[in-house]
Amino acid sequence: IELTVEQSHPALRSGCGVAFSVDELNEERLVIVQEVERQYRDLNVDEVVETIRHAVAEEHELQVYAVVLIRTGSIPKTSSGKRQRRACREGFLARKLDVVAEWSLPLGDGKLQPIAVESDVDEQVAWQRKPPDPDDRTADGIQTWLVAQLSEQLKIPHQNIDVREPLVHYGMDSLQAVSLAADLEGWLGRTLPPTLAYDYPTIEALAHYLAGEDVLEAGSRGAAPGSSLKTGRELPYKPENNGHLWNKQTNQGNTRIESLGTYLPASIVSTTDILRACKQQVLFPLEDFTGIKSRRTVGEGEFSIDLARKAIEDCLASSTYHPADIDILICCNCSRCDGPDYQVSFEPGTSIKLKKYFGFDNALVFDITNACAGMFTGVYIVDALIKAGLIRRGMVASGEYITHLTDTAQK
Repeated sequence: IELTVEQSHPALRSGCGVAFSVDELNEERLVIVQEVERQYRDLNVDEVVETIRHAVAEEHELQVYAVVLIRTGSIPKTSSGKRQRRACREGFLARKLDVVAEWSLPLGDGKLQPIAVESDVDEQVAWQRKPPDPDDRTADGIQTWLVAQLSEQLKIPHQNIDVREPLVHYGMDSLQAVSLAADLEGWLGRTLPPTLAYDYPTIEALAHYLAGEDVLEAGSRGAAPGSSLKTGRELPYKPENNGHLWNKQTNQGNTRIESLGTYLPASIVSTTDILRACKQQVLFPLEDFTGIKSRRTVGEGEFSIDLARKAIEDCLASSTYHPADIDILICCNCSRCDGPDYQVSFEPGTSIKLKKYFGFDNALVFDITNACAGMFTGVYIVDALIKAGLIRRGMVASGEYITHLTDTAQK
């Protein structure tokens, strides 16, 4: 986050910014404290703040609660030059930082006074000031409803919301986008795809689509619908095909998950039963320590690769893509138990076997191992390759079979 901020505007000093969280209105919120370059005496504070907010929202799907711009050389650092984040946070809370300008979301009980930000709201968009009409299904009525929802959900004054700005600029994350689609379903009384806010990433584009109007004729359309991806995450190849979804400054777009698949064996064993089966009495409070009350156990003849295979089958069943559409398959399971009596298989890898089974004929496939973080690592790799323009669609899969570890521990 700190790197994203310092690279977002030339007025911000490299290596002289800190990101941390504070509790505000019972929620964890992001604060940015950043030094400004000495030569920027006539700093356009509103521009810098908006640039920071947009950069963090687009790159990290996070909403910035407060931005504090401080004088050159005033960020707390150790004698060796390392940033002291805790000291900076304490200085922020005690209001002892050498502040040039500051801004915060107007939450009602905020400690900071927001900087006055010029609004584009004028008489031509005065409808934003009206309360939403629950019976108005026109484009203007839907826009009014969406502005009200966004204002309430993200704690942004409705007059600061531009219907032509991508929703991601306001810090809307993927969970909020899916929630918005669900709320729209309930209000409009019709089935809508959960990726709606990505297919039509501005309020204006979304409202005109839902009203059945031509968005291009209306003046501005955020992006062409479509580009949903396979089970990993994906981005349309060419930036010109994706409008506002494309970050013109970094030539990167938003990767999104198109389909998820899971498989859980039917048999369940409790943590209590596992401990009871141990050869020696275990007094350690395993359930309290881990929070795990029970675990799934494989059925007869099920092994590591079977778990991954059934999860992929579930994923493909809800996807619009086929195995031949996938450009890369990464398998992330640690376990290699693929036969009776804990028979271990190292070669060929899980990904090779699954490629042959499903017909991922056009995919580069390989295995990675990174313990519990394996799936996240695989998703990160796919995301990076998509953003680099090397692939369009990727799948990440895993199937963990660790019964042999439990049996050994019990003995």
